[in-house]
Amino acid sequence: SYNMIMDACVKADNVEAAKRWFDRMVDDGQAPCQISYAIMIHLYAKQGATVQAEIWLQHMLNAGMKPNIITCNSLIVACSRNGDIAGAERWAYEAENADATTAGAKCRSMSESKAEPHVVTYCSMIDAYAKVGDRDGAERW
Repeated sequence: SYNMIMDACVKADNVEAAKRWFDRMVDDGQAPCQISYAIMIHLYAKQGATVQAEIWLQHMLNAGMKPNIITCNSLIVACSRNGDIAGAERWAYEAENADATTAGAKCRSMSESKAEPHVVTYCSMIDAYAKVGDRDGAERW
């Protein structure tokens, strides 16, 4: 399937190939699913490209897809890789609260899809704080 090939591109850190396969899927008349968008978000998150990951989240939302906890965790990882504690906190907050008062008006639908933070969310936050040398922040998680 296209998603399997795109996922292989992610594992190989091949941004261009993943994007080509995504475009080919669309050109071949296959509608991207939640997993397709999550793969692209994860691809950019692995690169620490938060802006691009958030653009793909917006594409997902525009397509009527609801993000899940894995998508939110990818955004936390993207922020963490850049030392962006505020961004990581914002997405972790969305994972926990799915509240429309923050950037997660985007992730608000997570509560509707019953997404809940799990061990990856917490480990990602601990890692984000550790990367900037904030032991107290890490211990809070």
